[in-house]
Amino acid sequence: MPPFLRTSSTKPIFLSFRPVITFFNISKSFYHAGNLFDKSPQRTLHLLKHISSDPILVGSIHCFSLKTNSVSHSPIHTSLLTSYAKANDILSSLALFHENSTRGLICWNAMINVCILNSHFRLSFSLFKQMVEKFGDFDSTTLVILLSAISKTRILKHGMFIHCISIKKCFDLDSYLSNALISMYSKCGDIDLSELVFKTMQFKDATSYNSIINGTMINGLYEKSVFHFLDMINFGFREDEVSLSSVISAYSNLDETLNFGESIHGLAIKTGFEGTQIQTLYYFILNIKTLNPQRGFLHKMNNARFGNHGCGNLTTW
Repeated sequence: MPPFLRTSSTKPIFLSFRPVITFFNISKSFYHAGNLFDKSPQRTLHLLKHISSDPILVGSIHCFSLKTNSVSHSPIHTSLLTSYAKANDILSSLALFHENSTRGLICWNAMINVCILNSHFRLSFSLFKQMVEKFGDFDSTTLVILLSAISKTRILKHGMFIHCISIKKCFDLDSYLSNALISMYSKCGDIDLSELVFKTMQFKDATSYNSIINGTMINGLYEKSVFHFLDMINFGFREDEVSLSSVISAYSNLDETLNFGESIHGLAIKTGFEGTQIQTLYYFILNIKTLNPQRGFLHKMNNARFGNHGCGNLTTW
């Protein structure tokens, strides 16, 4: 390796590869650029991770991976598929996918996910059909990926179809899949099925509660959202920024006293999640207390907005 790519501790500086490779390509010194990749697939993976949004550099890395035969490594092949997709080059992803005659489960899942990342939802389901017919197998990860597409298209019958498949394949015990089903049904507007999946889960986690709290909130069931949040706390699950944001949004739509809102604020500060969602709560408190200013919440709003968060941000204002 050239000396200028090494530190005093003789460790390569991976983050400096982009300008170096670009320089080598411009100067037509492909031999030296190729040496950066020779016999080191991990370097290729590292580079794809850091420059995956540049289609020219992704193509360059693809060429060198062919030269060194590192493209035959499944992780590199999968990373190239995803990198082309992030560079908005879905055609190159598809070409690379079809060139691989030994496509495995991970490769199929990656290609379906690539289509969803580029909003080609119909193509993702077409690939799933080919996967079943040609490859003959799929796993719960495949269904989770498809559910992410259905959450965007909001086509309920497709989600119910995936749900039926998961039950037939005995994937219904997979918590990741169940969480994805809760989120999908909520976004498709069927909160009853969302709550049914939640209630029948044998092993719930914080993500399960976050999904149902947010799901009931976006469907206008604000009291249920608050109830699920309290249930989450009672069962010992640690609240996070997602659950706090959802329950604050739900509570801001309830015609209730401010005691619970102040409790959520205190909980957020205690757990270290004081931020934009807390400022949103205070903004709600300000709106309510403008009609009843004698309790002094206008002063609290000013302190919260400017005292702990500088001049606030766009959401605060």
